[in-house]
Amino acid sequence: METPLELESWKDKIDAVTPQEIRTISTPVEVQCGEAEATAVDANKDVEKFAKAGMDTSYIQALTDLANITRYFEAQWQSEYQSKKEAELIWKNEAPAAYELRKEILHHMTFAYRKDASLIKKLNRIKEGSGSYDLVQDLLEIHTLSEKYPEPLKTIDYDFELSTNALASYNKLKDILAKVNGEKGNYNEDKILRDKAYSLLTLHLNEVREYGRYVFWKDENRKKRYASDYRRN
Repeated sequence: METPLELESWKDKIDAVTPQEIRTISTPVEVQCGEAEATAVDANKDVEKFAKAGMDTSYIQALTDLANITRYFEAQWQSEYQSKKEAELIWKNEAPAAYELRKEILHHMTFAYRKDASLIKKLNRIKEGSGSYDLVQDLLEIHTLSEKYPEPLKTIDYDFELSTNALASYNKLKDILAKVNGEKGNYNEDKILRDKAYSLLTLHLNEVREYGRYVFWKDENRKKRYASDYRRN
């Protein structure tokens, strides 16, 4: 999705939104954007009445601008979010086999290297960790050990294909794990920007709707156009 042209003029205002000013997304993003654009169409027809009532009519154009910007950041964030979810699924499916591979190789190495205190010390250090990052690092280290000290392994007829598989697993899982753990906590910059743009959009939409309800307080049909269909339903 191309960067909306409106973003350049709104960037500083979006960046300036503080964490305290960020609103909870109570109306889905796509609904809020659609209703904002519909409200802008109606408000443009009523712009003279709003101006007479004291509205800053730039709020009307802001609805269209901010709807486009909010959609853009939503699309960017959803792309990252889905990529993260896919990575979590791959990790969940493939990590158990990698743990088993690690366990098997360490079993063979512990026996093959049992008479070499320095190598046993290395193996004991590898065995200490059991987390995701430990697994990835261990796969690389046990592959390296098998390359540097192959002779003891040869004496027990060790299958070096296991070490090859460990390296392949390392190369794959390190990238998957990076996606799984990337931008944890506050998600990522696109989500923060989406939330800020949504908050600005909501602020402007509420302002236009307030004027609509004020100006058309005696005209129920026109007044309804300045209320949320989503919330009414």
